[in-house]
Order: sequence, then C-alpha cells, then structure tokens
Amino acid sequence: PNATSLPLAPTEAEPPPWPRADRRSNAPLAPSADPRITLALNTGSRSCLRAVPIFDGGSLDAALSAYAAEVLEYAVQLHEDGALVILPRVVEWYQYDFVSSAQLLPDAHAAAAPSGHQPASPVPEAGEAQVGSDVLVGVVPLMPRQLQERYVRLHALSMLSGEAITVRYAPHDFQCHAVLTRWLAPAEPNRAGITAGPAPAAGTAELGC
Repeated sequence: PNATSLPLAPTEAEPPPWPRADRRSNAPLAPSADPRITLALNTGSRSCLRAVPIFDGGSLDAALSAYAAEVLEYAVQLHEDGALVILPRVVEWYQYDFVSSAQLLPDAHAAAAPSGHQPASPVPEAGEAQVGSDVLVGVVPLMPRQLQERYVRLHALSMLSGEAITVRYAPHDFQCHAVLTRWLAPAEPNRAGITAGPAPAAGTAELGC
C-alpha cells in the first residue's frame, strides 16, 4: 500500500533526552508498545468515541481489545472504489506503536480472515518497504470481525484489479463532545455459557468545553 504523509519508523529506539548523569538515561526503553492503549486514550474530542472507558484490572486485556475494536469501527473508512483505507490520525501520530506491535499481535493473516476462509494475503507482511503496510499489519487484527471481513474483500479486489491499496489519515477534530458517557466492557459469559446480566447503565457527564 501507498502511505500518505507518513514518516518512516525508526529502526531502533532513540536515546533518551536526559544527560548521561541522570539515572533515567540508563533505564531500558520498551522496544514496542501495545497499540490498544494508544486507541484507548480518549481526549473527549469529536474524533474520539463519546464513551470514555473505565477499565478494571481483572478484565483489562479483554476490555482493551473490545474498546480498540469500537474505536476502529467508529473511525476507519474502507473504500473499495479506489482501494482506499482511511485511518484515524492518531494511528499516524503514534504509527511506531502499530508498526512495532506487529510481532506482538496474533497472526495478522488469521485475524483478518473471515471464519473458515484463509485469503492468499489479506494483510501485507511486516517488514515491507512501505510503512503503510506495517501500520495495517498492526491495525487490522484489532478491527471488529465485520470490519476485518470488509478489509479482506477490499484487499482481494485490489489484487484482482492490480491497484495498490492507499493508506490515508482522517483530519483530527479537536472540538469537544458536549456530553461524554462512561464506556463499560461488554459482559462476558461465564463457564456455563451464561452472561451475568446486563451491564450497569452508562453514566453521563457534562463537559465545559
């Protein structure tokens, strides 16, 4: 895919900006970050979900995945006509989180394939020359299933037409939502397969923006 206005990711971590005498300069730098955390950072702006997540340590992993999927469903646009993928601007700002996370995420091909089907190459392999390809490797496995299946169709059509997928980034709307709601992770079924009742109603809070 072709990436628009996307700087190349550094091949290795930059040294910290502290003086050598500062003990923080000897602290190890994380080689990669969990991109779900990047998507979970909600500033209350209109480019973010109106629902602000409240996470619980006991279900953090599942909740991060669920919220990231909702963010991408809200913000990602797929256009089969023109083989165009529009991602939220936050993915461009923190693209190294998504590029470097490809090795930590579940297999991108399996995650992006519809149930019972394995496309030839639904997601570009990490390490290709275009950074946009690596970003998609980090983004597609986080999408909800229906959006993943739409991406697989877009990818298949682009292969048939010979038209490369183009990655672009939507403008970020910094204006605030007038009202925010509290996002609660969907209830999970217990071992018996029974969902433990409906989640509490979401609370709202007025914003003085």
